[in-house]
Amino acid sequence: MTENRIRFQEAGINPPATSSDPVVLASAGYLTVNENACFLVVVVVVVVVVIVVVLVVVVVVILVVAVVVIVVVVVKVVVVIVEVVVKVVVVVVVVGVVVLVVLVVVVVVVLIVVVVVVV
Repeated sequence: MTENRIRFQEAGINPPATSSDPVVLASAGYLTVNENACFLVVVVVVVVVVIVVVLVVVVVVILVVAVVVIVVVVVKVVVVIVEVVVKVVVVVVVVGVVVLVVLVVVVVVVLIVVVVVVV
């Protein structure tokens, strides 16, 4: 209750609660239309700000989790690709060394045969 309403009641006057006249309501200690509107605007603004802050926090958390998941998946994929590439390189190097050794042996054998046959 506002101060005016308390004063009216202390004086034994019962102000009309159903009047639609803002002057009567103000003099009776009730909130005026403007005060009600301001109060409602403040309440609505506070509620909207709280909702927006909560939504922003939720969106930020979701984005952080999504980025972490994407980074983990990309790192795992890169690790698998690197493992496969390393295995392929090792196989290619081993096969290349074996082929080179075989070629050197074949060339040496051919040279020995040519030298033996010619001499």
